Amino acid sequence: MKLAIIGATGTVGSRVVPEALRRGHAVTAISRNPEVKLSPSPGLTLCAADVMDFSKLTQAIDGHDAVISTYNVGHASAAHRNPYKAIVEATRVMIAAVKRLGIKRFLYVGGCGSLYIAPGVQLADDPPAFARLLETASPEWKVWLASLTNTSISVDYERLLEAHDVPLAARLALLLFEHDNSFDWSFVSPPLFMGPGERTGRYQLCGEELPMRGNVPAGISIEDLAVAILDEIEKPKRTRQHWTVAEAIS
Repeated sequence: MKLAIIGATGTVGSRVVPEALRRGHAVTAISRNPEVKLSPSPGLTLCAADVMDFSKLTQAIDGHDAVISTYNVGHASAAHRNPYKAIVEATRVMIAAVKRLGIKRFLYVGGCGSLYIAPGVQLADDPPAFARLLETASPEWKVWLASLTNTSISVDYERLLEAHDVPLAARLALLLFEHDNSFDWSFVSPPLFMGPGERTGRYQLCGEELPMRGNVPAGISIEDLAVAILDEIEKPKRTRQHWTVAEAIS
């Protein structure tokens, strides 16, 4: 397949690109400056495009069998002045571009804020609960999060959530897809504790509830999330659905 991967140099995109290449797909890696982190290689084409530029993005994804969005505004406070607006507007532009070209398959990697923690209650609806769940993270995961956010390991999670509005944007992004039957979208929300790790090639498919292991949120390596994403692209099982994954239970 010919795949366009938006946000190819980001946290998730940097794992999705090699996973797609190892499976023999032709990949167009799209970001504002792809050459900074990627080098041309067999099967890989680098394409510089701003996701907010409808014209350039449309040109970049034209002729592809499927589009995968791993776009993220970044976690550091200085990454974007208005991350909420950036995420929502970028999602709107991507959907419009996919529809304009008639590309039927669009897999969007959203955020965990749109996952449900109770009937009718999404994670983004309850910041105190979000913060309490984050506090159950392993020390290694907290170190990784601190490296992304340019903060100390002792993170004030409630302040972090309020400052970024990313969970709220993740929830609204899902609303832009729901009930739209005009194209084949698939919306995957990573579990709360996603982080770098081993590619095992195994994972547990879940619905749209926050996956838990007892009283602690389940996690997954970004590498295995990439496996799940490519599996869904190759053999669609979650068309027009919101879903998540978690590490496989031994």
